[in-house]
Amino acid sequence: MPIERKLTHVPDSDVEQAMAGFLAEGCTVRKESEGNGLWTVIANCPDPAGSAAATPGMQPAPEAAPSRPAMPKKAKAAKKAKKAKAPAKAKKARPPVKAKKAKARKAPKAKKAKKAKKSKKARKAK
Repeated sequence: MPIERKLTHVPDSDVEQAMAGFLAEGCTVRKESEGNGLWTVIANCPDPAGSAAATPGMQPAPEAAPSRPAMPKKAKAAKKAKKAKAPAKAKKARPPVKAKKAKARKAPKAKKAKKAKKSKKARKAK
C-alpha cells in the first residue's frame, strides 16, 4: 500500500527541488497551487521493502553482526591489567616563563600654576 506524503506552503523557488527529491525515491509526484506563489507537493511513495507495515506479522531482520568479534573476558581483563601497570607517559617539561620586570612608575609631574588671563580691559589699561 503506497504512502502519501505532503509538503505544504512550498515557495515557487523550491517546488522543483522538492519534486526531484520525491522522484529520486521512486514516488509519483504532483503539485497543487495554494495561491500567493505557494504550492503543495503531494507524493505517493511505495512502501519500503521488508517493512513491518508492508507485511504485517513479519519480524524485522536481525541486526548485522559486529565488524569485530567480541573479545573474550580473559583477554579484556588482561588488557585492563596491562593498562593499569603501564607507567604514565612523561610530559615534556615546559620552558620556564620569563618574569616580566615591573616598570617603575614615574611620579606625576607637578602642574604649573596657570596664570589668570587678564581681561582685554586690564590689558588696555597698562
